[in-house]
Amino acid sequence: MEDLNSIINALSKETNIDKERVEKAIRIAVIQTAKKILHTTATKFKGRFEVDLVSKQPAVYEVFEIVPDSKQMHTEGYIYLKNAVEKSKRRDLRIGDKVEFRYELNSFGRNGAELLSINIENAIREVKGVSLYFNYKSKIGEKLTAKVVHIAEDGSTILDINDEHIKAIIRPRDKIGEEVYKIGDWISAIIKYVAIDEDDRGTITIELSRTSPKYLETLLHLAIPEIKDGIVTIHNIARIPGKKAKVSVSSNNPKIDPVSAVIGAKGTRITSISAEVNNEIIDCISWNNIPEVYIKNSLSPATIDSIKIVEELDNEKKPINVAYVVIPATERGKAIGKSGMNLKLAKMITGYEIRLLDQNEEQKTETEKKYSAEQILGSLFKN
Repeated sequence: MEDLNSIINALSKETNIDKERVEKAIRIAVIQTAKKILHTTATKFKGRFEVDLVSKQPAVYEVFEIVPDSKQMHTEGYIYLKNAVEKSKRRDLRIGDKVEFRYELNSFGRNGAELLSINIENAIREVKGVSLYFNYKSKIGEKLTAKVVHIAEDGSTILDINDEHIKAIIRPRDKIGEEVYKIGDWISAIIKYVAIDEDDRGTITIELSRTSPKYLETLLHLAIPEIKDGIVTIHNIARIPGKKAKVSVSSNNPKIDPVSAVIGAKGTRITSISAEVNNEIIDCISWNNIPEVYIKNSLSPATIDSIKIVEELDNEKKPINVAYVVIPATERGKAIGKSGMNLKLAKMITGYEIRLLDQNEEQKTETEKKYSAEQILGSLFKN
């Protein structure tokens, strides 16, 4: 049999997997083969195996602990004293000693060699799969561009990323709006989820997304130098994929306006990003650590009169922050936006429940509060 160290070095170089991990996989394969060859249903004593890959003649050792002949055994790794003496031809053995039996891999014959080859192949495939899994797991959130090779019956899109061990997929829920892809199209998305498919010989499944706010964030990082250089910071992103998005940004350089930096001269930067997300409208707003200012910015382009933030209980009696926004009646439509999208995104990006009031509603609310308070006080002094 070929020197296993040569096999380990070759496999490590071919698969680009660390040598130690390849060696570990080979050891497991050798043990699996030894068990299959040596442990038949008729085998009374079954030892634990250790592998020697250093010698010119690779070998496997079956190791036992010697126990009294009267001991009941239900696990591997033990042998009765009389059987150990008989098998090893040694008379110096005692209870509690360890005894081992050496088998050269060449002694397993042709069937053993074929089985070992299969087990090594499977072990390396598994190691490669685990290696790929952790490699792509570390890339979650990164952009990936690949070619469409198949459209499944459930509407999922299968992409080719030039690796037979990897299955890349965009599920319908991760497409933008009603996007329709054709075989041969090149699609960009971010890596959303990575899993090992045990039922498909360890194939790695990568789920991609074009609808995640993280995808838009990645596009912004790639397209805007000020973001990439850390001058402009993205704080929050809210999306209604394929329709509209809001991005809040700030700058650590007072000479650079973060919103203008993202939008670009005549809107060129934001337009190019919008094109990558199916012409989704992208509003860029200034982030602010003062909630009232941030909420006001989030409702742009509407003009706001005043904002009051209070804590209330929701339907499940959980505390929530509510922003009551007083707004001229003529600005209400702008604040709500088409199909309510502007208001919905403002709530998403600020994390506040935003309730719009016009000036008359505010006055009415204050009157109702006053009337209610007078009623309560009056009831306390009733006879």
